[in-house]
Amino acid sequence: MPEIDQSLWHFLFLKYLSRFFSALSALFLSQKRYPRSKVIAFVVVFEPDFNSICLFLFVNSLLPDIMALVFIFCFIMPELPEVETVCTGLLPILQHKTIKQVRLIETRLRWPIDLSLPDTLTGQTFTNISRRGKYILFHLTRGTLIGHLGMSGSFRISAATSPLKKHDHVCVCLGHGEQLRYHDPRRFGSLHWCSTDPLSHRLLNHLGPEPLSDDFTPSVLYQALQKSKRPVKSCLMDHHLVVGVGNIYATEALFKTRVHPNRPANLISMLEAKRLHQHIQALLRRAISLGGTTLKDFVNANAKPGYFQQTLLAYGREKQPCTQCKHPLSAMVIGQRKSVFCQQCQI
Repeated sequence: MPEIDQSLWHFLFLKYLSRFFSALSALFLSQKRYPRSKVIAFVVVFEPDFNSICLFLFVNSLLPDIMALVFIFCFIMPELPEVETVCTGLLPILQHKTIKQVRLIETRLRWPIDLSLPDTLTGQTFTNISRRGKYILFHLTRGTLIGHLGMSGSFRISAATSPLKKHDHVCVCLGHGEQLRYHDPRRFGSLHWCSTDPLSHRLLNHLGPEPLSDDFTPSVLYQALQKSKRPVKSCLMDHHLVVGVGNIYATEALFKTRVHPNRPANLISMLEAKRLHQHIQALLRRAISLGGTTLKDFVNANAKPGYFQQTLLAYGREKQPCTQCKHPLSAMVIGQRKSVFCQQCQI
C-alpha cells in the first residue's frame, strides 16, 4: 500500500481513537470517578507509528488514574531544500517591490501574529530573501520578517482577483494586481517581525552551522558526534549541531554511508563522519537543484511540487528490497520519527 494511503488510514484510525478516549474521559468525569485535575491532554506530533500507539495504550493501562485525550497528527515537515526552493522562487518576484497593504485573515498560528504587523510592513520594500535553517528571512527596508512553514505552510504569489483559499491566513498586497499569500492548513507555521539583526532573534541565535556552509566541516561533525551517546540519527537532526538535516535526508545519508541510524554517535569513526558529511551535502545540493522533496503538503513558490522523492533509496521504502543487497528494508522509531534502514548493509 502506498505510504500516503497508509497515512490516511492511520489518520482515520487515530481520529476515531481520540474520539473514543474523549468520550470515555467525559463519562468518567460525569460519574466523578476521576477528578478534573487528573485528566491530562497530550498533543503528540510525529509520523504515526502503531508501536507508539500500543505503547500509549500500555502506559494508559498502567496508570488508571489518568485519562489521556490524544490528538496525533500525520505530517512530514518541509526540510531545508524545500525552504531553499521557496526562497529561490520568491526572490526574483518580490525583490524591489513595495508592500501596499497587509491583510491578516487568521492570526492564530503556532505563535499569534502581532496585530501591528500590517502597519509595520506597509510601505516597506523587499531588498532580499535568505534562509537560516528552515526559517525564511524576508529582508525589508526597516527590518526582517521571519517566516516558518511549519508542517503544511506555503508562500504563493497570486493574482489579487483570485479568490482566497480556505487556509489563506495572510495577504501581502504588492500592487500591479499581485499578492503574496501565506497558506497553512494546520497553522503550525509562524511569522515574526525583527527590527534588529535577525540572526540574534531568539528563534535563530541558538542554531548550529548551515550544512552547506564552510563552517560545517567533517571535523566539526566528527567532534560534535563524539560528545554524544545518543543515536547518530538523532544527532544529525539536532539543529544545535547542524541545521536543516531533517528526517528524509538523515535517513538517506546514513543509508549511503552504511551506518545504522541507532548507533551511538560517539562510536562513529572519523572516516564515517567524512562520508556522512559528503553524503549530507551531496543529497541537499541535489534536492535543491531538483526543487526539494515531493511531500503531501509541500509546494514551492510557484505552487509546483518538488521532484526529489523519486530518487530516494531508503526513506518511505519500508519492506521494499534494499537497492544494494535486495534484503527487505526495516524500520524503527528513533526520537518519535520513523527511520528506515537495511539490517544487512547498515551496521
